[in-house]
Amino acid sequence: MGEGLASCCVLLPYGVAPDSTGRSVDFDAVFALVVEPALRRAGLGVVRSPRSDLELVTGRFLDAVLLSRHFLVDLSCNTAHAYYALGLRRAAGLPDSTLIAVEGVRPSLDAVGWRVLRYPVGRRGDPERADDLAERLARELVSTPAPEGAKELTLAALLSGQPPAPIERLKTDSFRERAGSVQPAHAELARARGSGDVSAVAAIHRTLARSAGGLAATANSVLIDLLLSYRAVSAWQQMVDLHRELPAPLRETALAREQYALALNRIGRSDEAEAVLEEILAERGPSSETCGLLGRIHKDRWQRELGGDDPGAAGKHLRAAIRAYRLGFESDWRDAYPGINLLTLMTLQEPPDPERLGILPIVRYAAERRVATGHHDYWDHATRVELAVLDDDEPAARRATAAALEAIRERWEPESTSRNLRLLTEVRRRRGEKWSWVEEIAETLGGTRGS
Repeated sequence: MGEGLASCCVLLPYGVAPDSTGRSVDFDAVFALVVEPALRRAGLGVVRSPRSDLELVTGRFLDAVLLSRHFLVDLSCNTAHAYYALGLRRAAGLPDSTLIAVEGVRPSLDAVGWRVLRYPVGRRGDPERADDLAERLARELVSTPAPEGAKELTLAALLSGQPPAPIERLKTDSFRERAGSVQPAHAELARARGSGDVSAVAAIHRTLARSAGGLAATANSVLIDLLLSYRAVSAWQQMVDLHRELPAPLRETALAREQYALALNRIGRSDEAEAVLEEILAERGPSSETCGLLGRIHKDRWQRELGGDDPGAAGKHLRAAIRAYRLGFESDWRDAYPGINLLTLMTLQEPPDPERLGILPIVRYAAERRVATGHHDYWDHATRVELAVLDDDEPAARRATAAALEAIRERWEPESTSRNLRLLTEVRRRRGEKWSWVEEIAETLGGTRGS
């Protein structure tokens, strides 16, 4: 990962307790002599289950079960909550569930093909050959595949008439809609980011950090809202700092890591940002959001190289940006965001790539369908602005600009569109053409501070 260890959520009994055969097992010794060393060897941090049965079924622990990159569970006692947690992971199609149990115990899952790593215990209930066991467990932790049948859930969703997965770019909006006003802090954060004042968001951050239990005891939905509120006021360094403070399972989610990469790039740490995004791609495959953020990194590098001493370096970064945006758009053609960036960069190539003419109608259709549904946002209208500019259609561009201005949520949004338009006008200027009306729209968007 870009920073810190990947986490493993561990569900293991505490103290000395009977396994399902009645034999006493010292689970504290199992953890200290086998599990903990194995996690260190595998390069994993630990998120251990709480002691009380009540806490095992609360939202915070279940969040850890679902958000942690790995999950290790001891089935020696055949407890219901162990199978419940495994069921949650399997239903979500999550990988890396590693199962262990004392020799002689027959977990119910044996019958359906789950692999269980057995360990022997002595007469006092402590694990025998602990070092060898830790080494075997470490290997299991780094190689455990997704449970058999996890990928079939997609087919089940199709056959049961489930709606298609939401567009990746919209997951932050979906999060806010669903979080709603569950916590008073959500309303406070909405007011703070609405004011555009970094200090107002930071004050809420400090209050949460000083509360009982600090950020570790703060609802995950509030922590993500805090991260996105810093983004709304362009507080990039604060986003980077907050990401380090998040509980490990939450810090490792794709959403948190993507936002972390975005902020890293904005403060000039593009190599680190690229590494974070490439890791997400290796784990999850391409998505319109991850690839769109990666495309932005390469586009920024290309701009920095323009006019420099090495024209080849600029061209290399431009081609890399085009590849990233193309991969993002091809991964989900419903999302016009990587598509319009792909079109803009293909237009900026010398000479312009003729393939863009076949892609443009697809991007236009994606944007128009989003607007037609009534569930549109700033980026949908901004896409229409850029499409109209590429078509050299001034009336359509001005209409789309008016709609975009009405839809601004965060001040960095129109600045990003203005930047693209300035790139296009600069290319036209180099070709000896003046595009004054596009320059005017770019100036309007660039001077907007958002609502």
